[in-house]
Amino acid sequence: MAELKIRSLGSFALNVPLVKPEDLSFGRVERVEYVITRIEAGEFIGYGEAATLQGPTWSEESQETIKSTIDQYLSKTVQNADTLDYVRISRLMDDRVKGNNFAKAAVEMAILDAACKELNIPVYRLLGAKCRDSIPLSWTLANNDVESDVREAKEYVKKGWRILKIKAGSLPVNSDMERVRSVRNAVGDSVSLRVDANQGWNINQAMTSLKALEDARVDILEQPLPKWDLDGLAEVSRRTSIPIMADESLCSIRDAVSLIEKRAASVFSYKLTKMGGILNCRTVESIADAYRIGGYVGCMIETSIGTAAYLQFAASMHHLDYGCELFGPLRLEYDPVRKGIEYREGEVLVPDQPGIGIEVDEERLRKLSTKQSGT
Repeated sequence: MAELKIRSLGSFALNVPLVKPEDLSFGRVERVEYVITRIEAGEFIGYGEAATLQGPTWSEESQETIKSTIDQYLSKTVQNADTLDYVRISRLMDDRVKGNNFAKAAVEMAILDAACKELNIPVYRLLGAKCRDSIPLSWTLANNDVESDVREAKEYVKKGWRILKIKAGSLPVNSDMERVRSVRNAVGDSVSLRVDANQGWNINQAMTSLKALEDARVDILEQPLPKWDLDGLAEVSRRTSIPIMADESLCSIRDAVSLIEKRAASVFSYKLTKMGGILNCRTVESIADAYRIGGYVGCMIETSIGTAAYLQFAASMHHLDYGCELFGPLRLEYDPVRKGIEYREGEVLVPDQPGIGIEVDEERLRKLSTKQSGT
C-alpha cells in the first residue's frame, strides 16, 4: 500500500443554533460554535470537528483559538505525514503545540477518517474492536423549569428513551431538587435518572443535595464541584452511594490517575475533544478498566461529523456501562452532511461505513462557513 501523505489541512468555522436554548450552570447556550477540519491525503478527504459552547465558557478553548491553532501551527506539523503514522503524528502535535486539546482532537479525527477510508474500514476496526452496534442514549433536560422538564421527560420516555439527565447548578439547590423529584415522580423507576451540575455547586451545596438525590433514586451525580476540587469530589464520593462521574475534572491521562488515586470518581465521562483525541481516550480507558471505573461517553453537542467520530471510539470501548449522550444532531437546527447519524427509540447506531462513517456535504459546509464568517 502506498503512503497516504497529508497534502493539506484546512478548517471551517460554523455557528449552528440549537433547536431550543439550554440553561446550564455557566449560562444559557443558544448556539454551538464549531471548527470543522478537512484533510486531503492521496485520493481521500478526512473530516474532524471541535465544538464549543459560545466561546471559552466550558473550557479555555474557543472557536477562534482552535481555528488559529489548526491553521497556523498544526497544519505545518502534519504536512506530508503519512496518515497511517497517526500515533507518531499525535506525539508530534503534543511536542510542537502545548495544550489546545480541542484543536488536536479535531485534526486527529480527520487523519483517522482519511486513513480508514484508504483501508476501506470503519475507524473502530483500526482501534481493534467493535463491541456494540448501538448505544443507549441519555436525553438532557436543561429547562430550569419544573413543568417544562416534566413535559419533556414524559415526551422522551414515550419515544423510548430510558436515560434522562437533569442539568443543575444555575438555580438554588432546593429548586434543582424540586425538578429532580418531579421528574422522577413523572417517569417512574424504570427510567435511569442522572444529575449534572457542571461544576455549579460548592462542597456544602453538594452535601446538602445528597439525601434528596438518593431519595429520588438518582443513579449518577456528574461533576458537582469545580474541576480542581478533587479532595471535595472524594469527600462527596465517600458520603453517598450514588456514583460520582468526573467530566470537567477529566481532561488528560494525568487527570485520570489523580482521580483514581484520590478515589474521587467511580465513573469517567469521555469526550474526544477535552482529552485531545481518540488515542488519549483509549489510554485512559485502559487505566479505568484496571481500576473498574465505569464508562460513559459525553458530548459537546457535535454535528454528525463529531458525533460519528465519538461513536467510533464508543463502539470500541470494552466497558461502556452507562451509555452515552451523543444526541448532538437532534438538538441542532441543521447539520452539514448528506448522510448523518441514525437514531432509534432511545439508541444511537454505530456507523459502519469506511472512516468515521458519514458523508459530508462539502458544498453545504462551505456555504454555511462563508455565511457565518460574513465573507
